[in-house]
Amino acid sequence: MILFTELLLRLDADAEPLPKRLKLAENAFCSTDLPITHKEDLIVKWLCKVAPTELIVWKSLRLCVYCQTDNRTTLNLETKTKLVETLTNQLNFREENIPDEMLDCCIWILTNPKMQHYFQNVLSKFGRFLQCLLIRIRLDNFKQAATNDDVPDRSSLVLSEVRQACVLNSIDSLIQVHKHHSDKNQVAETFLDYVLSPLCALIDPTWTDNSNRIGAETHKCIQQILFGKARYNEYKEYSSGIGNGCLPVKLFTTLTQLLAKMGSDDVSVMLSYVFRAAVGSYKTDGELIDSFFRSFVNSAGNLKTVVSNYLINYLTDIHLEFGNKIDNLTLMEFLTSLIDEILSKEERLSRKDYDLLRNVTNLNPLVVESKLPAIFRRILLEARSSRSEEQSYVMFLISAVDASSRLRREQKLIPWLLLALNTALQENKKCCLLPAEVFPTHFTSKFTSLASGLHSPQVTAMLKSLSYHLKSNCVDEFNISSAGQVTLMTECTVLLMVSFFNGIRIFEHNIPLPMQKKFTSALSELGDILSTLSKKISNTTYNGRMTIILLEAALSWSRVWSLLAFYAPKSGAENMPFPISEDDLQHLIQRVENFGDTGCKEALNKFSLHRTKINLIREPQARLTGLVGEMQNFWLLILQDYPELVSLLTLDQLMQLTSFFLAQMIIHSESSFQKLQDLLRQETLEENKRFVIVILCQIFIEIGSLAKQNMTTDIVARINIVNILEAESDDAIPALDSNKLIKDIPVLSTLHNDEMYRIEKYLHALLCLPIRHLGISLRTMTFVITYVIERSCQHHERIKTLCNNILFESLEEGGLNVLEYIDLDSLVPNLPRNKVLQKAFELSLRNVKTLSGSPTLLTLSSCPDESISTVLSCIENVKQKTNKTVKLTLDKVEKKLGKRALKTCNENIESAEEVKKITMALKISLGKNSVKENLKKSVSSMLRSAFMNGVDVSSKEENHNNDREDFIKKALELAIIALQHRSYLELPDEIVAGIWSTVLKYPQTKLLTILLEATTPKVFNEVLMSLHRQTEMELYEPDAIKLNNTLVIWNCIEMSDMGTSRNKSRQHATRKLMRMLLILEIRTEHWPDVLKLLQVIVNSKHMQLFGEFIDMIISIATRSIREGNSLLECDNVLILCLSLLRSRVEMMTDRLPLLLQLFRQAVTFVSSQAKKESTANSHLLGLCALNVEKVTSALCKLKRHMERLSPYLISDMVDVFAKGDLEPIKEPFQNCINKLLSICDPHGVALNYRALPAAKREIFKNMSDTYNKFHRFTGKI
Repeated sequence: MILFTELLLRLDADAEPLPKRLKLAENAFCSTDLPITHKEDLIVKWLCKVAPTELIVWKSLRLCVYCQTDNRTTLNLETKTKLVETLTNQLNFREENIPDEMLDCCIWILTNPKMQHYFQNVLSKFGRFLQCLLIRIRLDNFKQAATNDDVPDRSSLVLSEVRQACVLNSIDSLIQVHKHHSDKNQVAETFLDYVLSPLCALIDPTWTDNSNRIGAETHKCIQQILFGKARYNEYKEYSSGIGNGCLPVKLFTTLTQLLAKMGSDDVSVMLSYVFRAAVGSYKTDGELIDSFFRSFVNSAGNLKTVVSNYLINYLTDIHLEFGNKIDNLTLMEFLTSLIDEILSKEERLSRKDYDLLRNVTNLNPLVVESKLPAIFRRILLEARSSRSEEQSYVMFLISAVDASSRLRREQKLIPWLLLALNTALQENKKCCLLPAEVFPTHFTSKFTSLASGLHSPQVTAMLKSLSYHLKSNCVDEFNISSAGQVTLMTECTVLLMVSFFNGIRIFEHNIPLPMQKKFTSALSELGDILSTLSKKISNTTYNGRMTIILLEAALSWSRVWSLLAFYAPKSGAENMPFPISEDDLQHLIQRVENFGDTGCKEALNKFSLHRTKINLIREPQARLTGLVGEMQNFWLLILQDYPELVSLLTLDQLMQLTSFFLAQMIIHSESSFQKLQDLLRQETLEENKRFVIVILCQIFIEIGSLAKQNMTTDIVARINIVNILEAESDDAIPALDSNKLIKDIPVLSTLHNDEMYRIEKYLHALLCLPIRHLGISLRTMTFVITYVIERSCQHHERIKTLCNNILFESLEEGGLNVLEYIDLDSLVPNLPRNKVLQKAFELSLRNVKTLSGSPTLLTLSSCPDESISTVLSCIENVKQKTNKTVKLTLDKVEKKLGKRALKTCNENIESAEEVKKITMALKISLGKNSVKENLKKSVSSMLRSAFMNGVDVSSKEENHNNDREDFIKKALELAIIALQHRSYLELPDEIVAGIWSTVLKYPQTKLLTILLEATTPKVFNEVLMSLHRQTEMELYEPDAIKLNNTLVIWNCIEMSDMGTSRNKSRQHATRKLMRMLLILEIRTEHWPDVLKLLQVIVNSKHMQLFGEFIDMIISIATRSIREGNSLLECDNVLILCLSLLRSRVEMMTDRLPLLLQLFRQAVTFVSSQAKKESTANSHLLGLCALNVEKVTSALCKLKRHMERLSPYLISDMVDVFAKGDLEPIKEPFQNCINKLLSICDPHGVALNYRALPAAKREIFKNMSDTYNKFHRFTGKI
């Protein structure tokens, strides 16, 4: 007691600094050997007394309470009460932000089991504590958002980690208290009074992903406390009016009180979470959910619409009885009353009103069927001030279309809409809405899709309905009612008509002729109505909007009429008069030319182009008529919608069209530029040779105008489009002069970025043209001009790339002789760096004219040193495809260049180009069977330089890496030829040994096969040792490419035919390799390559495998399934099993149990992957299942050995079927069981019937019966 008093005096001693006293309190609290009774209670009470005035005390208090848990000491009741009251007061009254240390103390209180037990006896304090904590967390969060200049709302609810932990632990603590409390109702009342509202206020409803953990935990908490299974009868009696349950009364009373104090967002979130929890618990009882729904909506007061919108979304999966009466009101009538409240509003409808109309319509269309006319009358001309209101309006219209389809009332939709619109226009004569605002695009698209699913009688009926409303509400009212009112009504009616015509499918082959005639008659009536409208418009003052309406309606009518006349010729549509007579049309054209704006002219041009298209089908010599304005007004319209009419354009019109197209292409953005490119790729335009030639020439002319004072300008200046189009023969190349060869091409260095950008766009357009399908003359012109452009802009990489692609396109069909126009001296130096030019050069060499003159031979023979190897390579490719005359000429050139190649090589060969020269010279000499000594020495010298002089092929120096790679690649190509003629070239063994050092880094299958034949046993042993070390190192590294290269070498070694000495070395190395694979830790990504190597070893016909090898192979494969854990490894294991059964069948008969164990693991893994909801690679899963079937077939071929094992394998397969759904692989696995049953004797079948459990026995019985009935061979055909 003395120590207790002394400690208290020391803590209360104001003379001592507070940090020193806090340190004393911490040390005393955490000390385990201080003999003071109840020191923990003393210290915690003292800290609670000091904490309200000193912020640093909370750190000590946090340390003490967590230390108390570690020391397993217990605070007394008074101390717990003091601690909770102190925290509650601080959370409630502290003005500054709550520090994290205080929140840590709250977390300790919430998570400590003894504190949870304490709260069971003081529920009011517990609820008050949670309420203050949750409210304070939200307030502090909003304060933080305000300091960051954000608007404090739910979107700013980004809680820190410690605050989120507080909320989650509050929920968990509440659940624990509820679980262990004897009176669940008291806990539920505490939850409703104190926790529900502040907890829901911390939930952001926009969180819909897995990050909304607070929302998920809140849902679980509400469900357990308020809507547990034990409370079902209580709620059921309350909803039926039989009982007066305590909790239901409390729930709805509390909700009513809370809703009066809360904002709309908070109300919506709280009620939606409570209602969703109720639905989740009692979803099978539709009547109870109905009562909850109505009670929640009625308790919302003025927020009925908002609450209904949130709650109604949870009713979609509930089986509701809409005739269920509550308070003498059915659910149908209740929902109807909600709609009536919206329609009776005097103010403008909001987004939430539209959303509620949509939700009710989606829930049950019968509710709104009788109300749709009134709804349309209210909303069609309603002003909508925000984007969200427009979207909600559109979504309701779409839901109305869906409702009419679900109710089979599609034919009533048009009368509902148009009657409502007409009535609304009469009531609101000053409406300023546009037709697209009344019937938005998304709605008309939905209406079009609705029309596409109608039957023929419905189509005819809707067409008649449209005609009736167009006549009565529009044509008959023309010049009688208000002009604006009639115009808007006509626009909306025509808009619906166009959408309807775009969707109907009346032209199917199975439509009866009487139905076709009915539709034709209805279409004729509509044409008469449009004709009347046309005459009225012609006899009145010009009205631009009505003119556009008439033209759009006539255009849509004309499209349907033309299709009807073509696909249903017996319907009589061909005799139908056109709605607009010729006189009225000419009068209309005159008016539009004089008074029409851009919209009128565009509508008229579209109408005229369509008529011309129809006439073109009937009259091939049709002409473009009825167009107003210049080409710039309708060029895009022609290319987009009527590319067939391009063939009717004159040359001047075609040149104008292409000019406008190219100008538009330059100024447009990337997305629009892509659309313009797609226009050029239209099949109709690609097949129009005139158009392709004109735009090709126009592009070159435009590029020539940009390349000022350049060779491109000189060539393009000679392009004459008229002459090109009129030329009947491809012999003359337009714009090119064979007497003036293109030589030195100056580089353009003065072009601005804008000019380079335009050239780039023009080249993109050029790539969209079908250049490869043009004639030889045009392709030659394209090649030469593009070549000049590429050489002029060689400093601009993007232009060079585009030019090379165009050059490639022009060469694709062959037949070009570019050397007739490009000087050989300027072309040859560029060959080594350009594959496209090499192809052009080869095509030219095939032409007799190219090699007919001595200048060509002289030029080729004296080509630059760096081009010798490329020229020789081209000659080699061409020689086999030419006639004897050209071949003799090329032989002369080849001989001269071969001599030069040897003379120009340095003694120390270090470049890929020099290696290539020697390679070509060696090929030439070997072809003539005369290899001189100096060439042999050069080859040996080069091979020594490449493979024996310490060339570091693994170096990664940035400056020389690419050159070294090329050098080694060319050296390996030479090595292949040299090794093929090793005896003739007299290559020493040390060079062969030196080649291996490089081949280990750069393996090539062709070279390896030859190299293995030339390798001595001693060198072969050294190679195997190096290869083993290299494999061991690369198995540890993540680089799968390196390991794959190494395994390529192993594959060649295993597959090669060897003598006795080397075969022993190979077997020893293979045994050593497999032992290493058994021991080493192999990375997951390396397993597929390792398994493929094992397959090669098994399939090798040149190597004898011992039983030890087979055992190790099966052990490695078993390990791969266990560690690889992917379908790729499993597929390779199954292929390995198949290889063992096919290639090593004599060795597998004694090892069938071991193989079957591996096979079972593979089957189990495949089945487990098939049961997953989404398999990443379904194709690979199918391959695995197919390989399982193949392995089973191979096993069944060993009938004598498998007969006694098949029942056990069948039981394993049945077990796979019993564990779950195998739909993706069911058929292959079923085939496996059928194959196994075919070799299983009656005793084995009886064994399975006896041994399998009841459930699996039934599965086996069904499979056995299916096999016996459909698959078993009975000897009958």
